[in-house]
Amino acid sequence: MPVVFWIALLGCGQTPDTAPPTATTEVTQSTTEVPPATPTTPPATDGLRSSSTGLTFVRIEPGSYTMGSPKTEEGRFPDETQHPAKVERAFLLATTELTQRQWRAVATRNPSRFAQCGDDCPVEGMSWFDAVQFCNYLSNLEKLAPAYQIKGTKVTFNDAANGYRLPTEIEWEWAARAGQKTIFAGSNDIEEVSWYYDNAGLTPHPVGQKKPNAWGLYDMSGNVYEWVFDEYTPYTATDPGQGGDPEGRDFRVLRGGSAGGPPRNARVAYRNGRLSDRNQDDVGIRLARNAD
Repeated sequence: MPVVFWIALLGCGQTPDTAPPTATTEVTQSTTEVPPATPTTPPATDGLRSSSTGLTFVRIEPGSYTMGSPKTEEGRFPDETQHPAKVERAFLLATTELTQRQWRAVATRNPSRFAQCGDDCPVEGMSWFDAVQFCNYLSNLEKLAPAYQIKGTKVTFNDAANGYRLPTEIEWEWAARAGQKTIFAGSNDIEEVSWYYDNAGLTPHPVGQKKPNAWGLYDMSGNVYEWVFDEYTPYTATDPGQGGDPEGRDFRVLRGGSAGGPPRNARVAYRNGRLSDRNQDDVGIRLARNAD
């Protein structure tokens, strides 16, 4: 039986809030040597399927890579300063975005603006708070330790828990790149891997129809944006992650581009932030778990 899940804080369909404007000038590049991507091979499926939703996961091994985009990349934004990044441990990541059918296996209300798209289309229309609550509900349903402690608007991540969670931003980009140097997740040709505004008709499409990346992950570029756990804080040359909203509001990172977005937003380096308590019509989720 589905667990009753009330969409938190705000109703569906509110106008998305964008992140605080980033500086229009480039941040000075760090002189720190950026390590090359760790040689990797496509991960095998871990054998894990969510018993409640049917989601399948792949195991993503740890490694080091260059996060962000070079200054020469077409369409880049100033907040994509390149810097060394390291994924410290293996994790599991869903091969597809969570669908409307899979959301309804846990929740009684489908928040999607594009509900008419169908059961196999990505669920969207939730806030970041809705996303972390969903992760905990699914964990409880499958008798796993919830990854988040939620008290009001304060969310604490328990990195030792074996329950479902959102990937971190470093994990997301590592998985999207899959050991390659392509502009989009799995290709330099956006048509191969992405639903975006030139080919999607401004509406999401069923998951898994485009070419996956080298690690078997679908729709990492386009279809719907994906919430990750991190607070949106523009990179700096010396300490990526410093900065934030001067008014103290909570902006969380979204990644991956959308069916209504331009090609530059589908690049693996693209990042933006939206208010965590606002429902977002074009944002969905891709679930993760600790591997060990």
